Amino acid sequence: MEWKLLNKEGVFLQEVNCQYDSLDLAVMLHGACRVVVDFDKKESQILHIIKSLSIDELKRRISNIGTWKQGKAAPYKPLTLLYALHKFKKERKQSFKYFEVKGDLKNLMRKFSSAKKVHPEYPFIFLSNDSIWSLNVKVSKQCTSKELAQLVGGFTDEVFHALSEDPELVEELIDLILNIYFPGQLHKQVLEEVQAC
Repeated sequence: MEWKLLNKEGVFLQEVNCQYDSLDLAVMLHGACRVVVDFDKKESQILHIIKSLSIDELKRRISNIGTWKQGKAAPYKPLTLLYALHKFKKERKQSFKYFEVKGDLKNLMRKFSSAKKVHPEYPFIFLSNDSIWSLNVKVSKQCTSKELAQLVGGFTDEVFHALSEDPELVEELIDLILNIYFPGQLHKQVLEEVQAC
């Protein structure tokens, strides 16, 4: 065996046949999502490991997303999640440029909210407080148009990994979100509107 696989700290893990085997083993056995290959030294080093996220834990996080309340839960974060899950199912997308999805999210929010003015940037930003969503930059509620133009958000690596590992999970999460955050008579309409985006 000519190649070596190293952990994040550079400590030897095992010998492997070639660089391809080192990449496969890094992902399958060690949960790596980033690996650097040094062809001169014939070694591969794991740079980043995806934390394992159980389906039950993911469902718990989604069941407990913080929603703004003024007498009732606002549908903004659930709609944003449904939109992202639909895009994952359709295109395997993990992250989204805010300015590219702003219009779709705004339309969804207008259809399922009684608010006169909606702010699609709020759920897009504040889903990152619920351990299922991450942003490329740290922003506040009072972010500027320039910040929003550069904003990218989406599923955390561990959520994306969980969704990728279990094709049925997306449908389970869609059902969970509908059942928790929307009345039964709206489920069909919400799904149709999300799928039309």
